[in-house]
Amino acid sequence: MITQGAHTRGDRSCKLQSQIQGEARAQFISNDAFLKKRMSHISMPDILVLALYPSTRGFGFAIFKGTSRPIDWGIKDVRDDKNVSCLSKIKDLIEFYDPEVVVTEDYAEKRSRRCKRIQALLRSIARLVEEKGIRNHRVSRTTIHNFYSRFGARTKHERAKFISDQFPEFELQLPPPRKIWMSEDPRMSIFEAAALALMY
Repeated sequence: MITQGAHTRGDRSCKLQSQIQGEARAQFISNDAFLKKRMSHISMPDILVLALYPSTRGFGFAIFKGTSRPIDWGIKDVRDDKNVSCLSKIKDLIEFYDPEVVVTEDYAEKRSRRCKRIQALLRSIARLVEEKGIRNHRVSRTTIHNFYSRFGARTKHERAKFISDQFPEFELQLPPPRKIWMSEDPRMSIFEAAALALMY
């Protein structure tokens, strides 16, 4: 009976180990599929993409050449008259980098939880981009959540970790997981911008 019990426990252990290995393989395949999707753009003409993610303190941005090469990223802090200041800094970025596409969150989505000030800022960004003859690609939060959830990245931090895994350049910007009593780290706006850029 003891031998049989040990054998049963051994079978369970093997099954558990097999399950873990299977999940790991599935995650690797998912990440590999993501990389192949990115790599498929290399043979195409490189498009300069500027993604913007407004926050309470200003905005985060990420600039990619295609979807495989991050060029620049960062945070722009503003204080007084936030929307006017943000638009001024965004205009400077556009004039300096001359992007072909500007990616932002879809402010018109019904499920958007963005405050009125940021919704107004996103509308102003859309007008600015249109005036300059640049394409404004807008992505809904639902679309972003559904896309990254396929890779096990369901929260903002999981998305940030996933992006830093794909692009080591972002590793130094990755903040630690946020505790419930902590305010959001400003660096998260960089990763949210990068998540938007990769949706183009």
